[in-house]
Amino acid sequence: PKVIETTAVSAVAQDGIELLVKARVTVRTNIDRLIGGAGEETVLARIGEGIVTTVGSSVSHKTVLENPDGISKVVLDKGLDSGTAYEIISIDIADIDIGRNIRSLL
Repeated sequence: PKVIETTAVSAVAQDGIELLVKARVTVRTNIDRLIGGAGEETVLARIGEGIVTTVGSSVSHKTVLENPDGISKVVLDKGLDSGTAYEIISIDIADIDIGRNIRSLL
């Protein structure tokens, strides 16, 4: 297994608060798809998309902060590792920081 860490992914909850989420993804090589399968960058991009979608569908940033494992569960359930050279074993939310109040900037 290999651990890949994402950069801070910026996502905005429905209440307008930006969250900066970092995740640690544990993967293992899928030998059947090693040649021709999408690589590490694709896995990270898909994880980032899953984080943005999950946080964006949350009514409040507080909901995300209270249950960060909810992000992991939703992202794992989406099967984001299909067609890649890796199989995602686990996703752990390493850090969540509160960013800007996007709603107040409008």
